[in-house]
Amino acid sequence: MMPCSTSTVASGIPIRRWINPPEAAILAVGAAREAVIVQEGTLRPGRVMTMTLGCDHRIVDGLLAARFLARLKELLE
Repeated sequence: MMPCSTSTVASGIPIRRWINPPEAAILAVGAAREAVIVQEGTLRPGRVMTMTLGCDHRIVDGLLAARFLARLKELLE
């Protein structure tokens, strides 16, 4: 944790992560892996990864957190 930081990005999908005050969120990012995906009703090879966002809901509204994660997904695709 850095002094005066607002959030943390952690590699690997943790079983349990805590938000370190005064931070507002933690984003856990798993490794990208090969998988079969469905696109427009067709199976094809692709890459997938898991991201988990934990937020302090006293600071961050859940809807805004969900929108952030959806936008991040959109940018990465």
